[in-house]
Amino acid sequence: MKKIVLFTLVMLFVVASSAFAYRPFFTEDAEIVGDKVFQNEVAVDQMTWKSKDADTIYSDTVYYGFTKNIHASLTIPYAYHKVNNGDTYSGQSDLFLVGKYVLLRDAKDVARVAIKVTGKWDNGDYNKVLGFGDKEYAALLCFTQPVFENLLVHAHGGYTIVTDKKNPNYENYWLYAVGADLIVTQKGHLIAELVANKNLDSTLQQQRFINAGMYYVISDHWNVDLTYRYGLTNTTQDYGFGAGIGFHF
Repeated sequence: MKKIVLFTLVMLFVVASSAFAYRPFFTEDAEIVGDKVFQNEVAVDQMTWKSKDADTIYSDTVYYGFTKNIHASLTIPYAYHKVNNGDTYSGQSDLFLVGKYVLLRDAKDVARVAIKVTGKWDNGDYNKVLGFGDKEYAALLCFTQPVFENLLVHAHGGYTIVTDKKNPNYENYWLYAVGADLIVTQKGHLIAELVANKNLDSTLQQQRFINAGMYYVISDHWNVDLTYRYGLTNTTQDYGFGAGIGFHF
């Protein structure tokens, strides 16, 4: 069970870092936060497993846009793990540092293609299911395609190199996702997506889950989101919830 928990937590942070008002997406869009823009996202994610173990992840992600095409971000997660026998562990999980560059914009200056690179540290306690027991370096190609005036489709595909691994079964892995953003009102959006990756542990099956929810733009500087996710394989969470708030200036 420890292995399955850790590998799904990887998915929560390796692919979850996007532009303003897109926090509920695991699917990476092609846009960035903006030139000279500071952005902060605070979130909580709760996951329940078929074994009745449960995990709650609190995270703070800080972004800064260096130009209209380049931004960087740092994610600091704090994990709370409850075992079905009543034991609990808590502490800081592994840190994530991300860089993103827009490769292509269309005639309306909308980002269509971007590349994202991610580095993951191994500072979390692996024995307490708070760290993943490895260092990871990932690269993703990210795509955004308007379908209708009120519908955007996002997709990404990438590959992760695994180093300094504590488990001999750890291997490099690929990941992909596709999601849709339906603009219901000027401020309210509905989202749905499929997220998947080859398992970090070569002895376990691929991970796949569905994430669906909404986000609401409170003002030009604030947004909130709520999501529900459902695991499609035994190596992902049985079900889970997420909530977050973001602001930028």
